[in-house]
Amino acid sequence: MSPKSAAGHRANGTTPLFYIGAGLAGGWAAEGWLLQRWVSGQPWIPVVVLGVWAVQRCTRVPVARERCDVAFSWLVASTGLLTAYALLCHTLPRLLSTGLLTTSLACIALAVTPQPSRSWSWLPLAIVILPLGPPLDFFCAYPLRRVSGVLAEGMLWGQAQLDGLALSDGTRQVLLDAPCSGIHMLGVGLLLATLLAGYTELTLWRTGLLLVLTLMAIVLGNALRAASLFLVETRFPLGELFHSGVGLIIFLAVSLAMMAFAWRLRVVPGAAPDKPERVAGYLCRAFFFLSAVAAAASPLLAESKAHRGAPPELAGIVWPKTWEGAPLVAAPIPPEWAGAENLFGGRMAQFRCGEAMVLLRLTPEVSRALHESRRCYEAFGWHCATLPGWRDPQGRLWSSFSATHPDGRKRVVRECFMRVSAPVLPAALEDLPARGHTWPDASSWYWASAIPGTEPALNLAITRVAPQG
Repeated sequence: MSPKSAAGHRANGTTPLFYIGAGLAGGWAAEGWLLQRWVSGQPWIPVVVLGVWAVQRCTRVPVARERCDVAFSWLVASTGLLTAYALLCHTLPRLLSTGLLTTSLACIALAVTPQPSRSWSWLPLAIVILPLGPPLDFFCAYPLRRVSGVLAEGMLWGQAQLDGLALSDGTRQVLLDAPCSGIHMLGVGLLLATLLAGYTELTLWRTGLLLVLTLMAIVLGNALRAASLFLVETRFPLGELFHSGVGLIIFLAVSLAMMAFAWRLRVVPGAAPDKPERVAGYLCRAFFFLSAVAAAASPLLAESKAHRGAPPELAGIVWPKTWEGAPLVAAPIPPEWAGAENLFGGRMAQFRCGEAMVLLRLTPEVSRALHESRRCYEAFGWHCATLPGWRDPQGRLWSSFSATHPDGRKRVVRECFMRVSAPVLPAALEDLPARGHTWPDASSWYWASAIPGTEPALNLAITRVAPQG
């Protein structure tokens, strides 16, 4: 295609601001939700992204500007994503529909960028700027902890063995709880890698390689953190401050490694750049192929779901009466929890047990809806800090955290997830299934329960809340 023809494809008399403005206006609802999530949880993300972009623009060596004939292909890809967003925004989860929009805006940015060396980091950046913390924590925390535990066991050279999700030397053990999964380090690390790819103007494939190297560095760094914590904690319990300090040092080392990777992968001036018109064509064909696969698979998925075994019914549920000798006295469900049963597709009940409150949530479904109570406390404005795990007399491992309200109220929360086979629960709560059928967090419970071929059962979450100090 000639330069003149490329220019016609690029704008047809329309400035790039038209495409950018139209895309932003079309996704105003998702953008408002994303901005709200940034402000409430991660206000530094847009500041860092804009800051890195501004520094890169100011320090970049000027080059001859030229037009490329790929704008039409990228606009087609963006149009397809915007259309999918318009059709599915009311049915897809908000995170997925917002991902469609941000990816569409990334395609627009690639379409209208006039420089010969495009910033391919727009594509991964469209994903990593999303609030991925909760879904990553639910789906990836257990696998990452498991991998980190196996690597840490090898690093300790026989000084400890991996027992489930805990490193043990036979007499002492250190639990690899949810914060040890490295989810926070993973999210921040991928964002930093994407920004480094944009700053150094890596090609598409080098950007992908940098992300893979970053993931490997984070997993190794997290394993080193787990091994060092075991060596120190089993001898000198130093508390949460030491945990945070070790995590910060490991992340700084990983960040330096990422910068070295990006510098090594940077494009040498004068080297042949990517052929973006071919990449855009591949992307358009990939969208079409995935749409065809989804259309072909949807009837099969519906049929498979229809032939699944019926889960146990909840109509005749009988709640336990005591816990370790103390009576469980029924207490009303708080008004702010109204409708929660419909959210996770089950039943829940609250009891008073001495000075503590016990919440039981029971459901036949295996899904993210049965989440950890820490998410609810944080949503209601409480500040949560992880505490060491606790193993009860029956051998069940419980996750623990402290929750502090802005008005000064403090709570200690312990939680355990388990699978039970009958809707009639034992009269004593401690007689529920013990080790082997229980998990300290939602992520490890989900991975154990969602394996194909697992027998249908009831899923029970026990949350014990007691005043602190």
